Amino acid sequence: MNHSVGIVDFQGGVEEHVKAFKQLTPDVIRVKYPEQLANLTHLVIPGGESTVIGRYLKSSGIDKELAARIAGDRGNVATDKANKLAVWGTCAGAIILGSSNSDYALHLIDVEIERNAYGRQINSFQKQIFSSNLGQNIEAVFIRAPIIKKVGPNVEILAQDNNIPILCRQNNILVSTFHPELTNQLIVQQYFLNNL
Repeated sequence: MNHSVGIVDFQGGVEEHVKAFKQLTPDVIRVKYPEQLANLTHLVIPGGESTVIGRYLKSSGIDKELAARIAGDRGNVATDKANKLAVWGTCAGAIILGSSNSDYALHLIDVEIERNAYGRQINSFQKQIFSSNLGQNIEAVFIRAPIIKKVGPNVEILAQDNNIPILCRQNNILVSTFHPELTNQLIVQQYFLNNL
C-alpha cells in the first residue's frame, strides 16, 4: 500500500517528523489547509503548544475535516472505509486528540490527558522503554510531557513507563506523550504506517 503522510504545519516538531517519514515513504507533505487532507492516508499532529495548535486547527477548519476523515464519513458508504484517515498525535497532538481540560480537545480517542504533568522544560528527560506490543525498546524523549491518566476500554496501551501509558491506540488513532521524531529510531513511525 502506498502511504501519503501529512504533518500539520503550524508549530512544533514539523521538520523532524517530515525528515523521519521521508526515510519511510516519499509522499510526505506539510498540511496547512483542510482540503490537503483529501488524499492523505496518515496525518501527524506534532508537539508544541496544544492551545496554539488547537486554535489553528479550529480557525483553519482542519478540525472538522479531521473528525470526518477519522470516521471515514465522506457521504459514500462504498468508499467510507477506504477513506478513513490514520492520525497520530505526539505530546500536544495527543492532548488535542484526547480528552483534556483544553478548549481545543477533539475527544477523538478515549484517553484522559493532563498537560505538562512532568513539570517545566527543565524537567524534560529521555529514556529507553520496552514495549512488549512492539517487541523492542523505544527511545522516548519527554519534553513538558502530558500524562495519560485514564484510558477507555477500547484503547490499547502499546507502551508504558512506571505503569503510566505513554503510547496508546484506538482504532485508527495513535497518541504518544513522548517525541519519537527526536530520536534516530523509526519504530513508532513504522508501526503507525503499517498498522493503522
